[in-house]
Formats: sequence, structure tokens, C-alpha cells
Amino acid sequence: MLTAKISIILPTFNMAFLLDEAIKSVMSQSYNNWELIIIDNYSSDNTDEILEKYSDNRITILKINNNGIIAKSRNAGMYRASGDWVAFLDSDDIWYPHRLEVMKDAIDKNEADIISTNELLVNKNTGFTKKLVYGKRSINNLYLSLLVYGNILSPSATLVKRSFINKNNIKFSENINFITAEDYDFWLLLAKHNARLISLDTIQGEYRIHNNNNSINNSLHRENVKNVIFNHIKKLEINKDKKNKLIDKVYSRLVLTDAKLNISSKKYISGFLLIFISIKRAPLFFIKRLILKILK
Repeated sequence: MLTAKISIILPTFNMAFLLDEAIKSVMSQSYNNWELIIIDNYSSDNTDEILEKYSDNRITILKINNNGIIAKSRNAGMYRASGDWVAFLDSDDIWYPHRLEVMKDAIDKNEADIISTNELLVNKNTGFTKKLVYGKRSINNLYLSLLVYGNILSPSATLVKRSFINKNNIKFSENINFITAEDYDFWLLLAKHNARLISLDTIQGEYRIHNNNNSINNSLHRENVKNVIFNHIKKLEINKDKKNKLIDKVYSRLVLTDAKLNISSKKYISGFLLIFISIKRAPLFFIKRLILKILK
């Protein structure tokens, strides 16, 4: 007997060349108690032709003008959702056929507010693939782990209890300074309200890289990630000394990320200079992070 209903939020804009595969991956799920809410940002390609192919009564299509803010589309989908759980699927990603069944089994066996699986990164241009592992915290406190060590969740790989979202009035921020990092803010808000996270070590979908990706190797994305982090730190009710130490840790990690990007781009001098700055800003944190990386 089917129990938990899953609402799937799928925002799209001019992604017809991959959208059909995303929808088919939902239609082929072995678990059938779902609704799919597609939010189209008035695409100008052949998206309408793709959508007209599907007449399933579980599919709802909304048209909104989100002005380039995908958070508006996701929020519109969540507002229309009627399921017990909310799943997110980006229009350029796909799920494997048993993903929702695996998630449903986890719902039955665990007390959780967030359930995460892993993904396979697939570069559509080069064919490169890599396993992406999500939900692994560096420290037990989920909020601080997300804040200090970075994002560990992905929209297309995550399921959230709708009653938890509604109870705590959580939605995606429509702040233009969070664009492409609005999901990171969403996870932080869930964690700040003590959401219980269950991580399943199984690959159940593909995160696909292509020429139209918004956040891959993008300086705007990196800047907006910083905006999200420091917006949260600003609101923390802790003493000045603790806040400054937290800022040092975060700054050290962010600078180290920039160092890696520089080195991968063969900008070795600036890369190693940034590593030195990262160490100087928070030496003990740098060493601890290095040890964690080695152990992983």
C-alpha cells in the first residue's frame, strides 16, 4: 500500500534539449505516489512541445516570470505542493528508476526531516564522470558544518519533509545576491531549525554539466556563496570573539577553494600565495581540515 506522497519541484528555462529526459526519469520511477510540478520561466525554445507530450494527471505545469531568480520558481512549486515530502529535480538532471522507492524505504525506517542520496556527475561535453557524495558532515552540528565546511547537499539529490518546511516557514531566498547559491541558504535554514539529516550512500541520479550550467566554475556563484555564508554569520547571536574565530575559519576555507581554482588553471604563484593566506588566517583549522581530507 502506498503511503507517503512525494511532490517533485522541477523549474526549467530554455532547457528543452535535456528536459524530456528529466521528465522521463520521473515517469519511469518504480514508486508511483508522486506529483510533478513543472515551473516554466516562459521558455523561448521548444519547451512547450516537450510538455505537451505528457498528459499524466500527476503532472502540473505552471508558467511564471521569475526574472532570473530560480528561487521564485522553486517557491511557487512548494506553494502548490500537496505531498508529505518535497523533492527537487533540476531540468538538466535525471533520476535512476528506483530513486523514490529507495527514499520511501528510508522514510519508513528513519526519523528524518532531510534525506539525501549521492549523484553521478556527468560532463555532457567530455564524457567525464565522478561520484558526488552528499550529506557527510565534518562535525556533528549540521548548521555549523554547512557554514564552516561548505555545502554538502544538492537539490536533485535531496528530499525534505513538507510539514517541517511549513512549520518553520522556510523557503528559498529570492535575494538577487544569492542567485545560484539559494539552495545553500535553504539547507542552512533547515539546519538552523535543527532538521534531522539522513544520508544514504547510494547513487540515485545524475548531475549533468553542460554549456548552460549557471554555477559551474562561475565567479558570480562563488561570490554569492560568500554572500549566503556571511549573511548567516551576521545574524548569529554569539559574542564577538566567537564570531571572529568563525569568520577566520570560513575565510580560510574560501581562500583555499580559490587557491585550488588558481592552481588548476596553472596560476601557480597566485595559487600558492592564497594557500599561505589560508594557513595564516586560521592555522589550526587549516591543519584540522587537511587531516580530515587525508582521512577521507
